[in-house]
Amino acid sequence: MENPPKTLYSKSEVSRLLGLSTRTIERWASDGRLPKPIRLGPVTVRWHVAEIERWIASRPNGVT
Repeated sequence: MENPPKTLYSKSEVSRLLGLSTRTIERWASDGRLPKPIRLGPVTVRWHVAEIERWIASRPNGVT
């Protein structure tokens, strides 16, 4: 059986992908600079892969 395509990123995956700390990821998501995550539980959040990829593509000169 094949693995399904990845559809959600964890906070640590977004952090590694963007080269930012997890605290910066949290701050940017709360102030609207990054797409809002989906809350899966009291402390578990995930981001849609497509939303993060669109956000990266929309950045003219890198992430910041």
